[in-house]
Amino acid sequence: MNNEMTMQFVVAIRDCFKDEDNRELCSFPQIESEDGNEIALSIFHAFQFVVNQLGDTHYDPLEFISVLTRLLFQDAHAEKVGGADDENS
Repeated sequence: MNNEMTMQFVVAIRDCFKDEDNRELCSFPQIESEDGNEIALSIFHAFQFVVNQLGDTHYDPLEFISVLTRLLFQDAHAEKVGGADDENS
């Protein structure tokens, strides 16, 4: 797992909810929703959109959640057995 890339995404997502004075990235308006389900679903759809734009395969929401689930299980299994030689397997 690329920790630097993960942290860049964390900063970008957290900035969405900060006041404009406290942001590290100032390229979009603050999100003021308190509905956790709405926030999670919006992040999911944004993530799916980016992956579909950058990748060769275009996933519908169910296919995308399936891919994410498979990747999470692979990552958890690799950590359990001491790491994988090939991160893309």
